[in-house]
Amino acid sequence: ILFFKRESSGNKVLVVVNLSEEHLDFQLTGLGFQGNYTDVIHEIAVILGDTPCLSLEPWGYKVWQGR
Repeated sequence: ILFFKRESSGNKVLVVVNLSEEHLDFQLTGLGFQGNYTDVIHEIAVILGDTPCLSLEPWGYKVWQGR
């Protein structure tokens, strides 16, 4: 799993990518990603708490935009 956050002028984007050939279930831990976002691909609201549980298909990805 590759996860990164970019933030500038109050806007932020989070990207999570499964770089494997296997379906993966995992949790994000740490600080700085919690908040309200919009899934850029599906245009739906996403709320990330302290330790969200996520699932990604092989080579799958998520892109969230927040403020």
